[in-house]
Amino acid sequence: MICIELTRNGTRLAVAGLEGDGVLSAYVTGIARGGQPRNFQFSLGGLQISGSEKWSVRWVDGLATVGDELIVRVLELDRCEPPSKREAFETPEQVREAHLAHLERIEAEARGLREQLGLPPR
Repeated sequence: MICIELTRNGTRLAVAGLEGDGVLSAYVTGIARGGQPRNFQFSLGGLQISGSEKWSVRWVDGLATVGDELIVRVLELDRCEPPSKREAFETPEQVREAHLAHLERIEAEARGLREQLGLPPR
């Protein structure tokens, strides 16, 4: 099974993987204000698809500070850790809405960052 391992400052936080179809994602988001980095967040999660069932899955979410070292490794293992959070999507519309909500959060962060850096809006 293909897995994603996330460590922070040498401590393993989680090893995520999906049986069957789905999407795994690991990301770090940060906003700078006044030229100083603030509000760094990281996440390891995804979408698991099993037959007609779809699940939003999450292994870890957290905050990072300046100097933290976050390492993402792609591994092939026999098994990985179960997600710490799992929520069912019953309809394709619920899956779409969850993806749109995530996209809106990212777009809002990008708009704020462009504004703080004095860049024109897109």
